[in-house]
Amino acid sequence: MIKLRRKKNKIQNTQVNYQMNMANAQNNQESENSENKSTVDTPENKTRRQIELEQLEKLNALTTSIIAVFLAVASILNNAANDDVFINLVKTNDSWSFYQAKSIKQSLAESQRDALELDIMQRKDNKNPADKDIIEKQIKKIEYYKGKIAEYKKEKQEIEKEARNYEKEYKNADAKSDKYDIAEGLYQLALVLSPISLVARNYRLWIMSCIVGITAIGFSIFAFFMP
Repeated sequence: MIKLRRKKNKIQNTQVNYQMNMANAQNNQESENSENKSTVDTPENKTRRQIELEQLEKLNALTTSIIAVFLAVASILNNAANDDVFINLVKTNDSWSFYQAKSIKQSLAESQRDALELDIMQRKDNKNPADKDIIEKQIKKIEYYKGKIAEYKKEKQEIEKEARNYEKEYKNADAKSDKYDIAEGLYQLALVLSPISLVARNYRLWIMSCIVGITAIGFSIFAFFMP
């Protein structure tokens, strides 16, 4: 009789323990579910680090777009400056070549004048009456060559002034092109640093990218307003 009671109590205790274990398991499952729900990325549960990363992504996309636009504009202006460099260089060379041609013509005219003047002096020393007509013709030729020499000198002055202007334009365009080259290099560096900052999730790299980009914009503006 005692054994039956003990056995009955043991069965009851086992049932009670089983019910308690089931209740504890259910409570644990509910707590895990509640924890999982609490860890969902809702606006209320986002960490400060997550918010900073999202801000970095947005800022990175904005600055990258701006830098890319300025790079495209700088490239167009640099191409125009390079065209000006080439055009003014060709004009400068052509002008100095033209100046050299006028100098050669002037030298030939001066040689002809000097030869005629020498011949006139010799004929006058000979005091030959037959040379009088020849001397008069040579004097007319000397006047002609003097006029051509004066004309060549005037043309050379105009050509030289034009060539100097072309040289100035060439130097200005070349200096402007150099500034745009520097700006383009800085823009490209900024565009490299920008995605690196996003991959590394580093605000300092992004700030450095912005500083480099702003410096490039400064060079572009300076080049644009150069004469």
